[in-house]
Amino acid sequence: MSGGRVSELEFVFSFRSPYAWIAARHILPMVHPDIRIRWTPFLPLPSFPNFDGSRMVPAKVRHNLQDILRLTEAYGLPVGRPPVDEPDWLLAHTAFLSADRAGKGAEFGAALLDERWVRSQVVSAPEAVARIAAGVGLDSDETVSAASSPALQTELTALVQRNFDEREIFGVPMFVLSSGERFWGHDRME
Repeated sequence: MSGGRVSELEFVFSFRSPYAWIAARHILPMVHPDIRIRWTPFLPLPSFPNFDGSRMVPAKVRHNLQDILRLTEAYGLPVGRPPVDEPDWLLAHTAFLSADRAGKGAEFGAALLDERWVRSQVVSAPEAVARIAAGVGLDSDETVSAASSPALQTELTALVQRNFDEREIFGVPMFVLSSGERFWGHDRME
């Protein structure tokens, strides 16, 4: 790790990723309270190489399930079985942008991750976004309206594409130190 004091830690996450959820539950609580944590949403876009929007290979799904169960047991984390199909990942991640601008990004993000990965709930439908927003003290109608806004969705897509193209952010979880040094993957968390 680079020398010098870290003042900010960027946490690149996706609500789709069980590894991002594990990072949020296992690693973020270990960050020193003087270090600001900035959450950055990331999701695969159709423009990314090797992404065609199709479902994962069944063998990879089975492997990931086994891996997640091993990790959650090792870290003492509760885990549920999330729904297989989510209606609109763009909506959930755009809702995060809206919550973040209202000063509740980390709370909303953590609550949404737990809803999916602990309580096994659909999180990317408008009614789920409304429920989670209300649970962290946000106006549910405003959050859903903002998340459904084509302008904010375009802004999120541009942010993700820019991070992919210019910052070489390619997956989650990723931690970026204030020095720019990056750590990607669940095996690099600690």
